[in-house]
Amino acid sequence: MLRVLAVQREPVTLGELIVDLGPSVGRGAVLEAVEALRRRSLVERAETANAAAFTLQSVVLEYVTDRLAEDVSEEIVRARPVQLVNQPLIKAQAKEYVRRGQERLIGFPILQNLEAESGHNRADLLLLRLLDGWRDQPTAEQGYGPGNVVNLLRLRRGDLRSVDLTRLMIRHAYLGGVEAQDANLAGAHLSEAVLAEAFNFPICVALSGDGAFMVAGTAAGEVWLWRVADRTPVLAAQRHAGPVHSVALSRDGRLLASGGEDGTVQLWDAVTGLPTATLRGHTSVIRSVALSADGRLLASGSIDGTARLWEASTGRLLATLQGHAGPVYGVALSADGSLLASGGWDGTIHLWEEPRTLLRLSVMSSLRNEQRTLKTLRLGLRVLGSWWPHSQGWRA
Repeated sequence: MLRVLAVQREPVTLGELIVDLGPSVGRGAVLEAVEALRRRSLVERAETANAAAFTLQSVVLEYVTDRLAEDVSEEIVRARPVQLVNQPLIKAQAKEYVRRGQERLIGFPILQNLEAESGHNRADLLLLRLLDGWRDQPTAEQGYGPGNVVNLLRLRRGDLRSVDLTRLMIRHAYLGGVEAQDANLAGAHLSEAVLAEAFNFPICVALSGDGAFMVAGTAAGEVWLWRVADRTPVLAAQRHAGPVHSVALSRDGRLLASGGEDGTVQLWDAVTGLPTATLRGHTSVIRSVALSADGRLLASGSIDGTARLWEASTGRLLATLQGHAGPVYGVALSADGSLLASGGWDGTIHLWEEPRTLLRLSVMSSLRNEQRTLKTLRLGLRVLGSWWPHSQGWRA
């Protein structure tokens, strides 16, 4: 019980203590133990808003914490985990200041003791061998062990890259903001854990021309931007009143555009993360946006049956392109903005040369007679239209 209270780091109610000690310890035994510790002045009573709570007297807390770190490090060296299995040493879902205290006063001292006993280079190996020993073992035999070791590896290495976590019962692992490329979680079971920040499911994604940035639009109206090199989010914002159906980035990744269910196009400065313009004019859902390579021009396609061309720097509408007999599902711009392609529900692709002059170059349709909906469109030396379930290409 003393070690359970040492990990908690703050007053806990009797009910919380019973849960932490597990079903093998009855309520009566817990009550009796708490009263015995109070009579010996090892435990202090603290009043909370709802019920009485208990915590270790400060000197006792320091002593028990130090002994816990020493004993656990010895268990790891001898490959005979007991305390590691019986209780969490770092509680992932605790208040942040409590978790950080557990890391600082329990996790790091364990690692320091481990390095002192086994050497700097063997510490990782000893921790990974424990994971191998627990793999495929019954849940009761794994206990809190894998979760404790995952937290220690995280603290020691700063990441979990390439760690084999397959077929493990991982409890109380704190994984928020932790790099874990090539880590394998196949068959693992995570509980009471904290994962990286979640976002609603993405509807659309795009990469900058140089591959340095990736943007996603979500069903909740969020726009997320990541730096690809280290997977770091650099923008997370919500300005659409509904799902985001299309996103685009300029070639240098400095300008970001998003089109949504609310019929607006939002423009963002990807460097500062600040919105620069809201483009209004479409009368229905926007299904596609595209930027010229230099970010000067933006094209949008909407359920209202039009494609529109905008000046990105000012948000000024340059042209409204009509001609589709139904919703426009895809738009694309050539690198210099001199050619615009639009495609839609009517199964046709319209090519517009110098789109600001409303000059339509040609209309291309499916080689089949039946109507098919165009879902995606790309423009380069060839125009590629994608109809479900087929794709087709033409030379521009």
